[in-house]
Amino acid sequence: NIDNNIGAVNYLIGQKSLDEVTQGTLMENLDVITSGPIPPNPSELLISEKMDDLIEELKSKYDYIILDTPPVGLVADALELIEYADASLYVVRQDYTKKDMLHLIQDKHKKGEVTNISFLYNYYDLKGTYGYGYGYGFSYGYRYGYVHSYSFGIRMCLT
Repeated sequence: NIDNNIGAVNYLIGQKSLDEVTQGTLMENLDVITSGPIPPNPSELLISEKMDDLIEELKSKYDYIILDTPPVGLVADALELIEYADASLYVVRQDYTKKDMLHLIQDKHKKGEVTNISFLYNYYDLKGTYGYGYGYGFSYGYRYGYVHSYSFGIRMCLT
């Protein structure tokens, strides 16, 4: 039951207060601020003083703030918001994320534009039972052919 008609954009252009753009969720102690309507100048809004004000207000009200952005390189949002982040989590999806995107984030890290970054590797699929490689995981099975697999997150370091 989250509505995106009003959100961060409305706050950043001065139409609404933080309380007016914040939506509660079905989960206790979890609030959400959606993006709101698509503005003609999203990058300008993200680098405005009003964005600084929003982050400061959020810090005074919440213990944790999660900024969800498109991947670095697709649009400028992530790099413009990274200055507010204590840590960055880059989600890599098996058979989906292009290797070029990993080269891009590695380049940004080497240049110091992205620091304190961790990677989350998801949709891991162990293909076949033969071959070699590296990874970590285990499985257990039930009768009648049902097998439940677990995989563990892999933390990679860029050097």
